[in-house]
Amino acid sequence: MNQESDINKGNQNETITKNRFDSATSKGQNSHKLKVLYCGSWGYEGAYQQLSQALKRVNPDLTIEGGIYPVPPEKKKKVIYFRIIQFAFIFMLFAGDWILHQLEITPPQIYKQIMGNKVVLFMIVFVVGNNLLSAMTTTGAFEVYLDGNKIFSKLDKGRAPQPTEILDAINAKKD
Repeated sequence: MNQESDINKGNQNETITKNRFDSATSKGQNSHKLKVLYCGSWGYEGAYQQLSQALKRVNPDLTIEGGIYPVPPEKKKKVIYFRIIQFAFIFMLFAGDWILHQLEITPPQIYKQIMGNKVVLFMIVFVVGNNLLSAMTTTGAFEVYLDGNKIFSKLDKGRAPQPTEILDAINAKKD
């Protein structure tokens, strides 16, 4: 009677037994809502999908929703400022000569040397800048909430949850 669902995907080598939810579903477990907020830039959507599928296999009535964990407001401001600087630099790469000519300013020698490789410089500013922007918006989050209460936090624990931890929290909630 002990059916096992194997979720042997990714780094999870964990099995979930059907009987973990047997008593939970008989006591109105289907009224619980699980919400998972994850870091979008680290590809945690796949981990969310795996967790969701594993939990749905043992309890099809559980309501599960997921979404992107929000970037903190102070990080958002830094990203906006950095993006403005990046675009200003790119604009100066392509319009700097015209601007200096219109202002009747003779460009310094270093400016002439830098502008000698506009395409290479553009690629460096664009690629490196976008990598830095991506790093600035990465949260590394994988937060799990049950009925609005946090039951697991990757930010606090430094690791992703095992499905059995979530099942145990759900079972504890029913008591």
